[in-house]
Amino acid sequence: MSPTFKHAVAIGWSGMRGIVTLAAAMALPASFPFGEFIQLAAFAVVLGTLVIQGLTLGPLVRLLNFPKDNTLEREVKLAREASLWAARQKLENEGSVSAERLRAEYEAALHQVKAGKPAMVPPDRSGPGFCAACASPAPRRLKTQVFSSFRTTP
Repeated sequence: MSPTFKHAVAIGWSGMRGIVTLAAAMALPASFPFGEFIQLAAFAVVLGTLVIQGLTLGPLVRLLNFPKDNTLEREVKLAREASLWAARQKLENEGSVSAERLRAEYEAALHQVKAGKPAMVPPDRSGPGFCAACASPAPRRLKTQVFSSFRTTP
C-alpha cells in the first residue's frame, strides 16, 4: 500500500513537535539575556502542541477514515492454510482408515479456511462424529507426526 495524502497528514500531525526548539533553548549559555524565559516559552509551546495534538489525534484519524487493516487476519489465514496443507501432505503416504479420516478432516478444514470461514473443529469424544477407531494409538501416532509437520511448515 503506497502512502497517500491522508497518511502524510496523520504522520505529520503525530510527529515530534518542538524538540529542536527545546534543544536549542536548553543549549543557550547561562549568561544569555532572557535565557530562562526562552526556555520556559519553548517548553510551554512544546507542551501545548503535544497536548493539543495528542488530544485531537484520535478524532483526526477517524475523520481521515482509513480503511480497516486486515493484515493480521490475512496472515493467520495463510498460516492455517500452510499448516493444514502440510498436515495433509504428511498423511499422503499413510493408507490406514485413521489416516484417511484425518486426511478428510484436514481437507474439510482447508476448504473452510480457503472460503474465509473458521477451520472445522474436530468432534469431541462424546459427539456424533466421534470415531472410536481414531482414538487408538495409531491415530495418535499419526496426529503426532502431523503436529511435527506444523512446526516445520515455513
